[in-house]
Amino acid sequence: MAWMTYTPDGRQLDIEHADGLWKARCDGVDGSGATASEAIAAVIIDDTPTIGRDNVGLRVWIETQATRLEHEVALGS
Repeated sequence: MAWMTYTPDGRQLDIEHADGLWKARCDGVDGSGATASEAIAAVIIDDTPTIGRDNVGLRVWIETQATRLEHEVALGS
């Protein structure tokens, strides 16, 4: 299954689930993980310390999206 959405800052985010692995791509960055949240975070979270960055809000958004996607995969199985 594959999805396309936009990050809160407007970047295109492509997500795919195949053979038990989640893959994500955003701005030319590829990431993967055992869960949707791992794959999404790998491509959109920059852990470089910066004043004013709201990674907490971004992580909440990631978890919300990941929960929805994983639920859709479970329904499709």
